[in-house]
Amino acid sequence: MSSHSERVVTQHSLVLLRAEMLLTSAVFAMPIFTIFFKSEIGLSLAQIGLSQAIFTFALLLLNVPTGWIADRFSRKACNIAGDLIAAGAFLFYATANSFADVVIAEIALGIGLAFSGGADVGLLRAYCKSLGRSYEKVSAQIAKWRPGAEIFAVSIGGFIGAHHPRTTIALSGLTYLIGAILSMFLVEAGERRRTDTHPLKDMWRIVVYALHGHKRLRWSILSFAFGRESTHPLVWVLTPLLVFAGVPLTIIGVAWAFNLAAVWLGAQLAETTTGRLRDWQLMAVGAVSFTIAAAILSLDVNLITIGFYAGFGFARGWFSAVMPPIIQKYTPDDMQSTVWSVAGSVAQVVYIPLIWAIAALGDIEPRVSVIGSLVIFVPLLALCTWKLRQFDRPGRLAG
Repeated sequence: MSSHSERVVTQHSLVLLRAEMLLTSAVFAMPIFTIFFKSEIGLSLAQIGLSQAIFTFALLLLNVPTGWIADRFSRKACNIAGDLIAAGAFLFYATANSFADVVIAEIALGIGLAFSGGADVGLLRAYCKSLGRSYEKVSAQIAKWRPGAEIFAVSIGGFIGAHHPRTTIALSGLTYLIGAILSMFLVEAGERRRTDTHPLKDMWRIVVYALHGHKRLRWSILSFAFGRESTHPLVWVLTPLLVFAGVPLTIIGVAWAFNLAAVWLGAQLAETTTGRLRDWQLMAVGAVSFTIAAAILSLDVNLITIGFYAGFGFARGWFSAVMPPIIQKYTPDDMQSTVWSVAGSVAQVVYIPLIWAIAALGDIEPRVSVIGSLVIFVPLLALCTWKLRQFDRPGRLAG
């Protein structure tokens, strides 16, 4: 195949991969998950939090092995398998009638996302490198476009879900099925992991390298984890907060769309600042946005202050755009998917206890969940910003 033909095929694969990543982010059921679990199945917020912890534990167990499999054998195959398993998980959600059913669906979804997560990112970086494209800019563009897909999904999902919640959940599985079909037309790309070492030993070597051997990579991973999880647990509290503030149930989907617009704004600004800010400054922008929003909502939640929840959306969009490239620029090509999976595992170690705790606090009052998140995450975000700033001082080595 000629160089021109290879470039055309790679460009085509990049377009398909971006479409797949956008589709699988469009979860129709997001606005009504909490209501569905409570009204249709009878779960408490604490049980919802526990089910999420179980889902995250499944991800935690499989992240590194599936990332290593993608690096060693095929990122494309892992992406296809992950999307198919996730599609099946959402279909099982739609038929769930008990806490046990929800747990099974959560575990299946965790398995699916573990397979596709690292594979997606490894392929994306490999395509950008082959085409001479800026991975930072492409990553920011995807983070910017993703809220549009999510706004479309939650607007439809909120409307349908008010009348037919199980149908809405099943629709979320359809997007993963389409994503799997698109992934079948991707080309394999990126340096393969070559080793004669036992797989478990090689995985351990990569984990040690990422979290101990390379100091800047370690703090980049921690910054990603704390930045992402500072807003992620509160996704499950947004609907109860909206209800608590007096937002009519019929426009819950519109309120979600408003907050997703803030996610888009955060990613859009991140794209325009690509290459202009240092790592610690990128971390600081998201941390300040999160802190201001959490501080205001901790004082009072009403029809006026609920608008400040958009600050969490902005921080989410910003972190999702700027943090993955920070990790990957310090990661060797043959371990891209594995190190990204390590980063995801670190985030999940943070997420497992906190999502249960924050959701449980919501049983007292939704505003208490915000207070808990503020108390927990502000010191962690400040610490990460300070550590990244140390690495950016003149004469400081990256490793």
